[in-house]
Amino acid sequence: MDSGYLNFKLVKPGLLQSLVYLEETGSTNEYASANKLASDTLVITSIQTNGKGRFGRKWESSPGKNIAMTLVKNFIISIDEIHNVSFYSSLILLKTLQKLCKGYSADFSLKWPNDVLLNSKKIAGFLLGTKDMSNKEKRIAIGVGVNVNEQNFGEEIRYTATSLFNETRNEFALEDIVISYVTELYSELTLIIDCNSLMSQWKSNCAHIGKQVKFRLLVDSEEKSAFVKDILPDGSLKLVSDDGSERCYFSGEISLGIRN
Repeated sequence: MDSGYLNFKLVKPGLLQSLVYLEETGSTNEYASANKLASDTLVITSIQTNGKGRFGRKWESSPGKNIAMTLVKNFIISIDEIHNVSFYSSLILLKTLQKLCKGYSADFSLKWPNDVLLNSKKIAGFLLGTKDMSNKEKRIAIGVGVNVNEQNFGEEIRYTATSLFNETRNEFALEDIVISYVTELYSELTLIIDCNSLMSQWKSNCAHIGKQVKFRLLVDSEEKSAFVKDILPDGSLKLVSDDGSERCYFSGEISLGIRN
């Protein structure tokens, strides 16, 4: 990872306040949480040894092959709007990757609550950390993991995860993706408080609205089946069970799968 180039393209023009490059770290999110960082600071690493996704799941990444980073930023939003940052971050990554992969056979989509899929397999995920929730400005750490040039996936995720390289047979410069993504992220920030437009765009790229899905309740791990009816403004997923009953779930309540 060329940190000097990232500084030149993101910090020098004033887009970011600072960039912290770590050759190796356990987790960029954990680093951001443990250190007092200014708003608009990007923490990025070439080797992440203990990356985590939702529910503490390990995010495996070969050294120097993928993007593992955390953006620390203050947002003037209410507590009820925090989930918009998650939806916004994943939507912008989808748009960024679509532009970078134009010309390839690459079908990008979104999976609730904040995964990016490529050809129906997971290519990226987000994990948000929060601080100073009582303040007018909410400090949010946006953790991002993107499988870019990864070729080796463990047995458990071999058929559900992929990378840009595996789908296009082309190697991508990590720095170019980071620069494009951060630039795009800062260019449409007003979408975070324009919930109607944000959710409309997100849902139009969603892989499972109007489809039957499998899901597990985290309280009992029982696998169930339901029809995805909608994603509501509060970020919850509205499901219709086989018996016709409707219920809304938040991201911390269920784990979602997509039925092929």
